[in-house]
Amino acid sequence: MKVSIIGAGYVGLVTAACLSEKGNDVKVYDISKDKINRLSKGKMTIHEPGLEGLVKTNLAESRLRFTTELGQSLDDSEVIFLAVGTPPSGDGSADLTFLYKAAESIKNELITNPMKKPVVVATKSTVPPKTGQYIKGIFGGLNDKIFYASVPEFLAEGTAVENFMHPNRIVVGVDSDYAKSVLKDLFRPFTAGGAQLFSCDIETAELSKYASNYLLASRISAMNELARISGAFGADIGMIRKIVGSDERIGSKFLFPGIGYGGSCFPKDVKALQSIAKSGGIDAIIAKAIDEVNENQPLYFANLVANLFNDERYGLKDITIGMWGLSFKNGSDDMRESRALVVLKELLRKGAKVRVYDPIAMKMGTAQPAVRNVVQELGLNENMVIFAEGIYDAITPAYGLVICTDHDAFKSPDFERIKSLMCAPLIVDGRNLYEPEKMEKKGFRYFSIGRK
Repeated sequence: MKVSIIGAGYVGLVTAACLSEKGNDVKVYDISKDKINRLSKGKMTIHEPGLEGLVKTNLAESRLRFTTELGQSLDDSEVIFLAVGTPPSGDGSADLTFLYKAAESIKNELITNPMKKPVVVATKSTVPPKTGQYIKGIFGGLNDKIFYASVPEFLAEGTAVENFMHPNRIVVGVDSDYAKSVLKDLFRPFTAGGAQLFSCDIETAELSKYASNYLLASRISAMNELARISGAFGADIGMIRKIVGSDERIGSKFLFPGIGYGGSCFPKDVKALQSIAKSGGIDAIIAKAIDEVNENQPLYFANLVANLFNDERYGLKDITIGMWGLSFKNGSDDMRESRALVVLKELLRKGAKVRVYDPIAMKMGTAQPAVRNVVQELGLNENMVIFAEGIYDAITPAYGLVICTDHDAFKSPDFERIKSLMCAPLIVDGRNLYEPEKMEKKGFRYFSIGRK
């Protein structure tokens, strides 16, 4: 099938690579010439396990192409996916400016160069209910040639390729038999492999993505709140997680305490859901609480760090702290809404100097601008933050180590080497990577989230 993807960002690129891997002819359009030039050469613009191989293979087979010419990308397409950004506005609602501009551009192109046969225009971007109806209005006058659909993505950074190639569900929001038929054919290779396809109305599909992220985010915030309570009473949140996770009604996923959720989806979608609810006359009390716990969690952790490192006379002034992790989660370079940046900001605000290392975000070049924004916002000299060359360089020298991201590179380090390099054997772990008893035997003062 001939497919056009509008937007070569995270969702658009993963969608394009995976659909081309299934034999489809996929063209990707983006306004960024630099991004398109890099991708055309097989050079990645984001870090995602398995993605680079798919892009290079399908480029070589000519099933995947990248262009800055909209007309070229739309030529003879049977399905056009809108995968542009819908960032949060100042009030938390989704900013749909880029999406509507993309729809207008497609409309103008199709008026100038009409399609030979009908085309399905499907939104992949996360959008509030009724967005589809507005876009259908944009395409007014072309209703016999364009059939609209909502096909939300359910990708998790770090496992996005696996999520797309082996989905547990595919949601197709349609109001026409034609769009339903075309999309069922497009996704047949995935449903044949066992994925369940849910066909529903457009508004239900639009809201389903928010609902999914809202419930996942609620588990993280609930677990972080329980971790604080556990810590206050000397209970072990690790054992509590196992106990409650054994209840089949609850399950064990997303019950890991830490410094909070971040990234491009959970924070903005929980806020957007509050805005959606408000527009419908609903006060989303639980959504507000989920958001509030998440906003406070990295501050709670930063205060724990400050109390442990604190010099009675000078506070954290001139104390050098090693910090592992800047991206929001394991396996990703994404700095958007990273709770690690909030921790870093608090430590710097309290006067500490920080040596930071992230094996993925620093490699992809996404860490430096994000950290510099934090430094500039605080009005500090850039030498307050040192970008280390590796996990051991980050603690040479340092009065202790703070762990903010659960990258695989941090899970089995050389502890004897760590102890020999640091000024004090102190580790404050925001991801509960190690067992407290084992760390004590190794000679460390080890503190984590919600454990003794």
